[in-house]
Amino acid sequence: MFQADERVDIDALVQFAGDSRPIALLFDSVADFADDIEQLLERGRKAGLRIACVAVDQTDRSANILGRINHTMLVDKGIKPINRLLSRTDAARLVDKLGDLGRLGKLEALGRSGAGRTKVDQARINHFRGQELFAAMATVEDAPGFGRRVGDLVRSDRTETNDLPLILLASVAYFVDRRLHVIDAARMLGIESEAVVRRVRSGDTVSALIATPDGQWLRARQRWLALKPCIERLGEPVAMTMLSTFMRRIANRLSRASQRERNSATALVGALMTYKNVHQLFPSADIDAWYENLHDSFGPWSARYWEQRAIACRSDARTRPELLSRAESYAERAVSILPDTYTFTTLGTILLSKASAQTNKESMGDYYDRAYDAFESAQRSDPNNLVIWIAFLRYALPVIKRVVESHWDIDAEVRDRTVNDWQRIYDQTITIASNSESTSRDLESIYGQYKRMLE
Repeated sequence: MFQADERVDIDALVQFAGDSRPIALLFDSVADFADDIEQLLERGRKAGLRIACVAVDQTDRSANILGRINHTMLVDKGIKPINRLLSRTDAARLVDKLGDLGRLGKLEALGRSGAGRTKVDQARINHFRGQELFAAMATVEDAPGFGRRVGDLVRSDRTETNDLPLILLASVAYFVDRRLHVIDAARMLGIESEAVVRRVRSGDTVSALIATPDGQWLRARQRWLALKPCIERLGEPVAMTMLSTFMRRIANRLSRASQRERNSATALVGALMTYKNVHQLFPSADIDAWYENLHDSFGPWSARYWEQRAIACRSDARTRPELLSRAESYAERAVSILPDTYTFTTLGTILLSKASAQTNKESMGDYYDRAYDAFESAQRSDPNNLVIWIAFLRYALPVIKRVVESHWDIDAEVRDRTVNDWQRIYDQTITIASNSESTSRDLESIYGQYKRMLE
């Protein structure tokens, strides 16, 4: 099972499959490694090897996969969604499995109701049918009540204050969907790795919340249920400071080289630095000030630091438009450090946001042209990356709205260029996106907004 702890070792896999043995590889999280998988499959095909890859990822990351893996290598030439809601067949199989494991919870009592076996089975199946898996399971085993008990445990005197950093770190790692190695945790906490393992295995409270079966990886037992009460007990400012301290302590292990290797420490810090995750954890906080605390450790070398800081300012600019200039500056810094697909795409979105905010047509046109150049630069870095042009389509909508609704004396050439650019890119993108239902739906939603603007 590949779990994104490091890059795929293509040479080793090809060599392993070289004696004509068929192999099936399981990938839990694939979007960030789609280029590696494409290369593996291409080499396997040319060598006549029998390699199959079974990969899953979040639905909203489908666009990161399309274009990077040749559609001819996909089953039925497309990406298939896993149903969010359980079908009758899914529910029946789940009931059978839970019955085998003795985990039917309150549904077990249905067997004592006096009803026939068929009716009992049907009642159990109906509990799950048409439901989201985890929501239905929560009612089976009283997960809401269990969640409250986890919170009570974190907030109680049984949980010592010096255990809270470890609980916070393990819970946040689960929340951002990254694995946490004991050595990385030790560095982030500023203690020895043996002390981390000892604390997890000997402390009653900690061991109830965190596990390390092999002494190498830490896992939050209760997923992220301890995260919110942990932040509440610490207080949001302290929790944010603690998180930035974790990242600064491990910064000396990270570099551009480690980013290319995509090891577990780099993946974890990258996820912790992502604006979307930070905002979900601390929705009311001054996130730009939090990024400022990371500046000395990441500012001199990390393009991702500047890119995510730019995204934070772009988001806050909805209520504070003056932040767009700061966002532009941060995005330009990211490009100057590492001119790649992601930094150019972020710069392009910010320049489009600035274009739509201009008060005169000349400035708007200049920003639009610079934005388009940034997206083209992003494509040159990764010609098959669909995310680039989906971002263009989304962030160009306010510009088109401004052009269409403006009372400025805008040249027909300018109006036609922005509209024609949008339509042409949409037509090209939707063709590729047709290999993914979720990405197609996203594009259709964007297109609906576009058509309403032109009506």
